Amino acid sequence: MVEYFETLSYTAVPVLIAVLGGAFVYREYLNHRATLLDKELTLFKAAHSKSGAVATQGGGSSNGMMALRAQAYERMVLYLERITPDALIMRMHQGGMSADLLRNDLAKAVREEFDHNLSQQIYVSDEAWKHVVQAKEETLQLFNIAHEKMGPKATGLEMSRLVFSILSEVGRSPNESALRVLRSEARKLVQAGA
Repeated sequence: MVEYFETLSYTAVPVLIAVLGGAFVYREYLNHRATLLDKELTLFKAAHSKSGAVATQGGGSSNGMMALRAQAYERMVLYLERITPDALIMRMHQGGMSADLLRNDLAKAVREEFDHNLSQQIYVSDEAWKHVVQAKEETLQLFNIAHEKMGPKATGLEMSRLVFSILSEVGRSPNESALRVLRSEARKLVQAGA
């Protein structure tokens, strides 16, 4: 009986410590994200007058909002560039990877990057945000279609080739339309601020 408790203490205690440590880190991460979102919402509300127009008292609030919006467009363009299928596959693929593992890693990367930039939607237009979401969904769909066409023992390399083949047939990347909209709106924003 003593041996049982001794063995249990060697296995259960480290696992318990790891789980509690992970829960603490995750809670801190969520608190940090909530704080950042609160700050961004406060800045957004402060920069708008009651009529919905950007406040221009001394130009400070207007310039601050302009900088936040420009940064949001920059981050959304960066997000779309990072989830471009060919760039994402080059970054995520490792030798000997199965198609299942590659698809899961690609989908996880797309979703995590999206979640990281979720708060930027308050600074870009509804039209731009709609295109960003659509690009994310089409990218995930592309990976799923390629994965479904693979056999159960397919490799990540075979799936990668199929993704590139599908892109070649379609003639465009899922994020092209969203990039075009974001760049156009960002140019207008910069011209308005000049």
